[in-house]
Amino acid sequence: MNSHGALVITPFILFAFFEIISLWPSAIFAYYTGQSEDAYPIIIVALGFFCLLCGFSLIRRLRRNRFNYRSPKTFLYLHIELPFSITRCSIGIILTFLFLLGISLYHYRGIPPVSSSFMASFGLHGSGTDLLMQESRKILTKDHLFGGAYRGQGLISSFMYVGWPFLLAVSLAIYYKTKKRSWLLTSILFLFFTFIFVAGDGTRAPFLYAIIYLVVVISMFKRLKMRFLFILSVFLIVMTIVLSIITGRLDEEEWSIKDALQKTAERVALDNGMDTIYVIEFVRSGVLDYQYGAINLQKAILALPGTAGGQPFSHRLSFLLGKRSTTSFASTTYLATIFIDFGIIGVVLFYLMFGCVFGLAQQLLYNVKKNASNACSGRICYLLFG
Repeated sequence: MNSHGALVITPFILFAFFEIISLWPSAIFAYYTGQSEDAYPIIIVALGFFCLLCGFSLIRRLRRNRFNYRSPKTFLYLHIELPFSITRCSIGIILTFLFLLGISLYHYRGIPPVSSSFMASFGLHGSGTDLLMQESRKILTKDHLFGGAYRGQGLISSFMYVGWPFLLAVSLAIYYKTKKRSWLLTSILFLFFTFIFVAGDGTRAPFLYAIIYLVVVISMFKRLKMRFLFILSVFLIVMTIVLSIITGRLDEEEWSIKDALQKTAERVALDNGMDTIYVIEFVRSGVLDYQYGAINLQKAILALPGTAGGQPFSHRLSFLLGKRSTTSFASTTYLATIFIDFGIIGVVLFYLMFGCVFGLAQQLLYNVKKNASNACSGRICYLLFG
């Protein structure tokens, strides 16, 4: 797409980027280290990505006359001249803030554990805060699946993961429109709340996704330069290391910068991807049988309020991989879910469908002029797509 030299992040770019960094290194690493019998996992990963490209290209070609590809600047960027009520938006922000603050305090039963762990990790490291943080994370994220009390896990956390970054993005959009210092201070305040409540249980991914969402919104305001993207990459790496230290995922011997970077790179580039490769190999060897949609159905049930659905497949996978904790999960990418449910045919059909959906979503989300409100809500939608 010709965007006049600017980088505008789309659902397709997001999905393709995460596919590349989460699956390609793992598939290649497993092949060259002998953890895969042959190049079959590489073929599966490449086939899925190829079908994704085909689906996206097909939709773009079929609907090229319905989208103004020759002058996308008319639609891609936030238009400050569109009618926009600051007063009504301010009221909406206040009401949303009170709602999010209420459910967040209810979910954590007060102040999130990450705040106390943050101070202890850099002042009193080794005082037992790591164990407390790990126990709190278990209670807040998956204790209800092992007989514990249901505290809105899944439902409330989803509201928090989406709501706080949304408020931050809207306040930044209004600041971009008005250039008032009060909205800049409001954005800084919402950034603080986003960190405290989104990363409150010590889980790293939701906060990093929130930052990525913020960058997606910023790409609607101004051109993203390579310098900005480099600084962003460094910031994400630093935040990953900081959250790893806070949550006790980095041991004392890993506190050197070199070891911390190496450990973080392994977890980002290999962890979920390697578990995905293991699922492919387990299905090939007969250790796991095809589930014919059962895993997808269970994921849908687990997303609903309550404790229905049972223990997720990732818990069973952790036992197959020999993990010691009785409550540990071995998370995979969605490719593993598709493969264990429907095999290689499912990979082809699903990824072809993903490409088509991303092509349609890109047309729908960009073929409209934007203001500070619909730009941020639209970016939430396609971040969920991506």
